[in-house]
Amino acid sequence: MNEMRASKLIMTFGPGSIVDLPDRESYIVMGPDFWKSHEVIHEDRLANKLNIDHFGSPQKKWERGSKFPFGIAVRDFPFKRVCPECGKLSYDFYCKDCKKSGESKGPKTMPPRLVAACKDGHIQDFPWRWWCGCTCKFKDSRLFLLGESVDSDGSDLKVVCKNCSEEKNLTGALGDLKIECNGERPWLGDKETCLNNLYGLMRGASNVFFPVIESSLSIPPYSTVIHKDIEKHTAAARTNWTNNNIKGYIGNNDELKKYIKDGKYTEDELVRAFNEKFGITTSINIKGEEWDRLIHDVKYRPNEDFQTRKIDIKGSHLEKWFDRIVQVTRLREVVTITGFTRIEPPDAGTKKQELRMEKWVEFLDSHPDISPNLDGESARNWLPGVELFGEGIFFKFKESITNRWNEDLVNNKRCKDILLQPKKPFNREGADMTDNRLILVHTFAHQFIRQISLSCGYSMASLRERLYVQKSNERDMCGVLIYTASSDSEGTLGGLVAQAKDSNTLYNHIQTMIESIRTCSQDPLCGAHEPNETKNSWGASCHSCSQLPETSCEGLQNKLLDRFTLINNGDLKGYFDAH
Repeated sequence: MNEMRASKLIMTFGPGSIVDLPDRESYIVMGPDFWKSHEVIHEDRLANKLNIDHFGSPQKKWERGSKFPFGIAVRDFPFKRVCPECGKLSYDFYCKDCKKSGESKGPKTMPPRLVAACKDGHIQDFPWRWWCGCTCKFKDSRLFLLGESVDSDGSDLKVVCKNCSEEKNLTGALGDLKIECNGERPWLGDKETCLNNLYGLMRGASNVFFPVIESSLSIPPYSTVIHKDIEKHTAAARTNWTNNNIKGYIGNNDELKKYIKDGKYTEDELVRAFNEKFGITTSINIKGEEWDRLIHDVKYRPNEDFQTRKIDIKGSHLEKWFDRIVQVTRLREVVTITGFTRIEPPDAGTKKQELRMEKWVEFLDSHPDISPNLDGESARNWLPGVELFGEGIFFKFKESITNRWNEDLVNNKRCKDILLQPKKPFNREGADMTDNRLILVHTFAHQFIRQISLSCGYSMASLRERLYVQKSNERDMCGVLIYTASSDSEGTLGGLVAQAKDSNTLYNHIQTMIESIRTCSQDPLCGAHEPNETKNSWGASCHSCSQLPETSCEGLQNKLLDRFTLINNGDLKGYFDAH
């Protein structure tokens, strides 16, 4: 665990997730109410949208000898354990039945592979006693997990009660168990009323934990140096700002007065920065404001977290496809987890499980070392988050060409067939699930990431998309930012933006991308896919030609993809072929 990046502890192993360690132990990550410490991160636009004060990042350094790496509390899970020698299921960390004469304790037990969860996000031990049909009183049952783990269907393993002799193998243990959930939330130490069925899951399976992620780019004016300098004054300054006394606060603060005395900032500049910081409303349009900055030139200022350079595409082949291409030479992204789901990825009808307790509860007496921090409700007004630094390339699609492509009747019907499928992803800010152009831009993003990865040595998982496809009275967005970002470095070495150093280099990448998607190794199955027949929300798309690692796809689950939006195929007019 000490080798994990902070971003992984937020996005992959956030509160409520199960972490398997090399020592064969298994833990569930506790909610932020139980974290022992965190590093404060500010991103005003995202914080105001989520109605919180700030974000808390895991500590960057391992505390030697600490029970809580990076300040994060964990709890042993599953609770039930199995002896590797005799197979006994118990709550003991050492098997008493296998203890030999002269030994202080028996062999160390291990967490079993199966757990049980429901679609509302609760999780608990697999119901071993119920599964085998044990008829004993609870205190009398002696359960054992016997057999060798060979067959994936579980037929090689069986649960046996050696008291009443009831037994059953694990065939069918994965899936709907037809037994009611207990509503347990071990990452919070409490229970909820729940009427859902339990599902048997493999402890390390991907469907045990689906994080619900929100993110924001730092853009001017919030990315400026002056905003960084006033961050530490947030708590004290807010009250003064609310009482219209921000000038008085500045005049009484030694550090702020020194800024003025040294000529770094004027009083008016500090007042304006505080007004910008505290004047944000919860109705802020995160993606819309980012779009406005990306489609306009930003004046270069050193040491700021948002730096761009427009590429001159006038007269080049790129001009027929794009209105604007921008090198984002420096960016800062703050990513937070607001909840999670189990069994199924989050969509419009899925309940999101909470990271915090709704009210203070008495935690289990057997775990006093990971009890919640009782510092009051105000101390809970933050969410786990991480800041990432990196670079990217922004593409604004040519409005006149996208309109013509979108109005084509054959293209329109094809896209509607994909968008109207019932299992499409749920709406995300800046990605309109009713807009045909989303399929076009999303497919381009995936194909461009694959092309950069193959040509330049980037792993696909290190590149990500940020989609801007939405039409409103304020703005008409149709573009994408392809970027790379990391939590452990102040930006990267410029390898990605170097691929857009001039129009010819970028054109060659796009031209190679176009040629590579004309065929797929899974054709004719891939190209002949009909969403109306399969009820899947994608067209000509598969793992061989279009799909990316989940972390690269902005919450769209590798859906809403069709390479025939980019290239001609019969009556379908591809964006890059038709113009």
